Amino acid sequence: MKQLQDYGEFTIKKYADFLNPVFSPARVYARSTAFDRTLQSAAAFLSGAFKPAVFQKWTSVEGQTNWLPIPIHTNDINIDNVKLFYILIFEFIYFFEMRCI
Repeated sequence: MKQLQDYGEFTIKKYADFLNPVFSPARVYARSTAFDRTLQSAAAFLSGAFKPAVFQKWTSVEGQTNWLPIPIHTNDINIDNVKLFYILIFEFIYFFEMRCI
């Protein structure tokens, strides 16, 4: 998870002329498959990319937190087009390999 958070920080710095480091739901739409590991990866990447601005900070029992909850959208796992793409590729590779044996 630390690698994805670091990659989020790297990405926002590298594309600073294109991406605004302040999160806005009007400009950022995060999409993931509905698997726990991909949702966690998306959350780690986004937490590195979008640190809360002063007006976006909220307090907790311990005081200020440096994390901004960003929505990550998914589809039902049975109709997820991203998942379907990978299944089709896997089936194609499996079929191709079986024909070449």
